[in-house]
This record gives sequence, C-alpha cells and structure tokens, in this order.
Amino acid sequence: MKKAKLIFISLALLLVLGMGYFGYNSYTKNSMANKAKFAQVFTTKLKNRAEQISNFLDTQAKQIEQAINKINSTNYQQVISFKTNNPYVNNLLIINSNGKIIYPNTNLSQSKDIDFVKRITPHIQKFITPPASEKQTKPITNYHWQQLFWNNGLELFFITKTKNNYAIISVNRGYLMHRILNAANIKITNNNAVVLYNANNQPIQSWGNLDKYPQLARVQLNEPLGSWYLSYHSNIAKTDTISFTILLGLFLLSFFGLIYYLYHEHTKALRDASQKTSFVNQVSHELKTPLTNIRLYTELLQNESTSNNKYLDIISDESKRLARLIENVLVMARKQNNKQIRLNKTKLDLAKITAECIDNFKPAFDAKNITVNANLQPYVINADKDSISQIIYNLLSNVEKYASNGKQVDITITDNSLIIQDYGPGIKKDEQDKIFDAYYRVSNKLTDGVSGTGIGLTISSELAKLNGGKLSLLPSKQGTKFELQI
Repeated sequence: MKKAKLIFISLALLLVLGMGYFGYNSYTKNSMANKAKFAQVFTTKLKNRAEQISNFLDTQAKQIEQAINKINSTNYQQVISFKTNNPYVNNLLIINSNGKIIYPNTNLSQSKDIDFVKRITPHIQKFITPPASEKQTKPITNYHWQQLFWNNGLELFFITKTKNNYAIISVNRGYLMHRILNAANIKITNNNAVVLYNANNQPIQSWGNLDKYPQLARVQLNEPLGSWYLSYHSNIAKTDTISFTILLGLFLLSFFGLIYYLYHEHTKALRDASQKTSFVNQVSHELKTPLTNIRLYTELLQNESTSNNKYLDIISDESKRLARLIENVLVMARKQNNKQIRLNKTKLDLAKITAECIDNFKPAFDAKNITVNANLQPYVINADKDSISQIIYNLLSNVEKYASNGKQVDITITDNSLIIQDYGPGIKKDEQDKIFDAYYRVSNKLTDGVSGTGIGLTISSELAKLNGGKLSLLPSKQGTKFELQI
C-alpha cells in the first residue's frame, strides 16, 4: 500500500512539474509567435504611413518648384513676395551657376538674411549636388532635399534649379511638420500608440499613450527625413502577461494542492501511528487486567476452601473477556494486513445466539445493576456463528462499560434485525460519523476513565458486512441504539 502511494505521489509530482514545463514552453512559443505576427502587421501599417509622408513631400516639392519658376530671380520684389507669401519658406538663397549670390542683396538685406548666407555658404557645393541616394532611387528632377543639423535640431533645405540659377530654400519646419502630421492620417484604436521620433530618438508626435505600451515595430522614413522613424506600440504583451499569469496560477494551484495532499498524508500517517501506539497501550492494559484477576483468584482458590464457585465464576468471566479481546485484536490484525477473514456460514437462530451472549454477560450486568429487557423472536439467518457472537459481545460490552448509569438495556429481534438500545449518555451528533473508524473512541467524562481499544465497533461493522449484513447507529432520544441486519 505504501509503495503504491509513493508511486502515485511521484507520478503526480512529475505530472505537475511536466505541466509547468510544457506550459511555460508553450506560453513562450505562443508569445513569440504572437509578437512576430503583430510586428509584421504593424510594420506593414507603418510602411504605408511612411509612404504617405514621402508622397506628400514630393507633392509639396513640385508645388514649390512651380511657384519659384514663375518668378524672375533677378527681380528683387518678386523674390521678396515669394518668400513672404509662401508658408514653407523660412529663408531663401539664390545663386547663379558661377556661385554668385543673386539674393539676398547684402546691401539691402536684413541682418538675419546675412547670418543665413554666412551659415550655409560653406555648404553650397554640397547643396547643389543631389544626394547619391536620391540619384539612385528617384527619377531625374530639377529639385532635391538636403539637411543640416544646427543647435536646435534638424533643418531641411529644398534646392531647385531654375533656368540659370539655383534656389536654396530653408524650409519652415513648424509648418512642414504640421502638414506632415495631417498627411500621415494616423488613426489608432484603444490600447495602441504610434510615435514619430526625430534623429535624436526624441518623440516629436504621439498618437495614443506612449508610456503605457511597449514598442513592437518601427519603420524609418524616406529622405529627406531618413533619420526619423515611426514606432508602433501595443499592449499585446499585457495580454500575454495575463495568459501567463493564469497559467502560472493553475500551475501553483496544482503544485500547492499536491503539497497539501502530501502534508495531509504525512499528518494522517503520524495520526495513525499515534493511534496504533495508543491501541497497543490499551490492548496491553486490557490483556493485563483479566490476566491479573485470573492469577489472583486462582491463588485464592488454592488457599481458600470456601466460595470456590464464586471465584470460578470470576475466573470464567475474565477468561471470556480475555478471549473476546484477543479475538478482536486478531480480526483487526487480519484486516490491516489485508488477509481474508474465514467464515463458516451455517443456518443459525439469531435469538438463540443472542440469548447465549446475554447469559454470558449476566454476571457483569448484575454487578452494575443493569436490567436486561429481552424480546427475542426466533429468526433464522445464514451466517458465521463466531463472528455474529463477536458482534453481539462487542455491543453488550459497550453497554457494560459506557452505559451502566442508564441501568437498562433493551434487546429486540424483529423480522430482519437485532436492535440493542441502552439509556446511557449517548453519542454526540458530530461524533456519530466517526464511531466505526479504527481506534476512535468517543471522549466524555464517562469514557475517559474506562479502558478500551477503540476497535470493537470497527470490527463489528466489518464482520457484519462479511456476513452480508450491516451494523448501523439509529437515532435515539436517549442513549445509543444499534441495529444489526443480516
């Protein structure tokens, strides 16, 4: 039995650990697959938005090119009007093919125009040469973009070639950003966010709550904003966390359930060991008492010549009590060792066997002034005589030990059962379900001082089942009432 239980516990532990291992692996794989799947979807969405921004910039560049081609670059008033009325133009420089500055006129310009000229003069050659990336990726046009980093961040320049001149326009970054954000047409759902970052990894614009969700995908913008990128954030990781939390909860529940089971089994084993130790002590005491009496009265018989019959009756009663006790212990030992109890079933008169048992207990009942009211109708059963006698002896022994203060016991045989009713203290309701458990003894002021092994009712119930019957505790207003059905 212990070996089977150990194997069961080992298999259960392996099962729980296996569930945890495979569950964690499954969670990890599913989480990675989900993240990869969503990252692919979000990357596609970001590429579409980046393409929209690129197309928008191309459209605006063509409009600026058309507008500047309509003016006479040598007409100072037309150039100033273009610069003032076009919201994209923050500052403007026009040079001819030889590099001579046509606008602004250093004699007529404001100081900020002069500062602008000084700032970009070292970069003019770079500006009028299209970037290699645009040469390879875009059709041949008369315009391109350039960028420089100043103290306040990225500054964009739009360069276009007119008939004989080059126009270098410093783009109004605030207005351009406003138009780009509108052109991106980014719409988000709950639990998502899209963020536009600059070259310094600083968020320029956020759609949604950036702080709540981790980044799942990012896409770099096309030139001239090649150092900027769009980032997609989502709480898909939170969903995975919830799934993992549920999985972890189930694993911990199973694990601690197993721990509780092991603890319960351990305490049960300790309790059983304690009960068995108590049982051995009780049996030792029970065996010692009748043996002591037998020895004492035997010695008295040897020394006394009178009252021999009285002493012999006592010796006979104690011998019978010892025999019953030993028989109980032997039956219990067979039961615990899973050994089959042999029965010799024959046709018996239950009334006759009961009467014999009552006669054997008469001296003990008389000594405690217990009156026996017997109504024994003949009732033939097919059972083992010794085991039926043992059941009745155990029930009567309990009356003599624990219900003597009731001074009466009613013993009745009906059509199909034997009922023994005493008028002692009875058994509490919360203890009635336990009285047939091995080694269990009801604890009260009457039983605490009475010797007993706690196996009598257990054995009686088992013997009744082996004979095809049942021993039950019936409801009673006073005392205890047992019914034996065969």
